[in-house]
Amino acid sequence: MDITMLKEHESQVIKHKHIVESRTHKVSLTYRIAKRVFDFTAFLLAGIVLIIPIVLISMTICLKDHGSPFYKQKHVGKDGSPLYI
Repeated sequence: MDITMLKEHESQVIKHKHIVESRTHKVSLTYRIAKRVFDFTAFLLAGIVLIIPIVLISMTICLKDHGSPFYKQKHVGKDGSPLYI
């Protein structure tokens, strides 16, 4: 490629970049704040709704199996000492 072809290609790339940038949607501050509030509210509601079945299942495991609802396994550590993971 000679220098004129490179300059022509460069100008086409710059024009294309300008067109793409002018078409991008600029998000308003109000939209970003509203989206943040919605996301946080949805997270809180989902957490509240999901915590109820988690607690009920944990209580059922404790009452039925007389153990912890969390899995733990005994391993042999350094010098034979027990290590719980």
